[in-house]
Amino acid sequence: MKSQPKPTEKAKKVSNPNRNLHPKKQAPGRKNALVIFVAAFALLLCSLVLFFFSAPPRKDNTQAQLVKIRPGISPRQVGSELQSEGIIRSAFFFNLYIKISGIDRQIKAGNYKFPDGAAMVTVASMLRDGDTAKAKVVIPEGFLVRQIGQELEKAGVCSQTSFLLATRDKGLIHELGLNVENLEGFLFPDTYYFDVESEPNDVVRKMVANFVKTVSGIVGNAENFGSKEFYDKLILASIVEREYRVPSEAKLIASVFNNRLKIGMALQSCATVVYVITEKLGRPHPEVVTYKDLAIPDAYNTYLHPGLPPGPICNPGEVALDAVFNPTKSQYLYFRLLSNETGQHRFSRTFDEHVQAVIPVKGY
Repeated sequence: MKSQPKPTEKAKKVSNPNRNLHPKKQAPGRKNALVIFVAAFALLLCSLVLFFFSAPPRKDNTQAQLVKIRPGISPRQVGSELQSEGIIRSAFFFNLYIKISGIDRQIKAGNYKFPDGAAMVTVASMLRDGDTAKAKVVIPEGFLVRQIGQELEKAGVCSQTSFLLATRDKGLIHELGLNVENLEGFLFPDTYYFDVESEPNDVVRKMVANFVKTVSGIVGNAENFGSKEFYDKLILASIVEREYRVPSEAKLIASVFNNRLKIGMALQSCATVVYVITEKLGRPHPEVVTYKDLAIPDAYNTYLHPGLPPGPICNPGEVALDAVFNPTKSQYLYFRLLSNETGQHRFSRTFDEHVQAVIPVKGY
């Protein structure tokens, strides 16, 4: 029987076509499918992240939204509130982001006004930086507590009523180191940036701190600003504030009042009479102070009662404070307004000189 011939090398290759392939190597079709799947998954993941990290659409696209973050609130609660208010899309992604970034330990309480269209990263950064909503409030020199409260309410800082109550709060007044009935005079006129919807007590603390800082700069320190001597000077500064028109005359006006106090003469300040009319009687500001007005029976009427009134009649600025705490000396006992346009006064040593000025005092 004939033996079968051995197959040639060519035949061997034909009979075993997969002989030289690596056993673990995959076919090109399976490899391409895996690449497509991974790319699609990555694209989907990126789309989800971008979707949740972007700002959600809101009904009102014209105004920023105010959100109050309360003290002591947990980061998880912050995320939930922001989602419920429509500030962020997902509390889950927000909490994940602030946890990874460490912002969860840096969130500051306050009232925040998040801009329309703010991304989640921007919202988180604002919370970390304490970028709360601010209101600019300009308090002119000579404003009364009542007027300051009106400006605060208009700016959305706090209500006028709550502010007035804070200025009469005995606990707060004691905390500030004072022994007075109210804080009229201690609220320094300036430009302030308060948090929107602030606590009235915090507003008062800030204004009084500014007052102490200013007075310390004038007199070197304000350690005795709770003393009766200091309070008397503050009362006088409030009167000077409402009397002077030209800053260069403030110290001369203060000298007139100091000279009158020394000899027991009544201060006879029309500004104190106006205070009685507007603040005690609730009447409109008079155009001219009449003789009938000068006879109004009230402790603040310095035409009827010698010496200082019971308290400040306004909140004086730096010019008036400096005029009283760094006084100048003169021999003047009288002054009278000469010109409504320039605000200049005539100063006199005697009553005879004084009566020669015929323009009536008005506009205080």
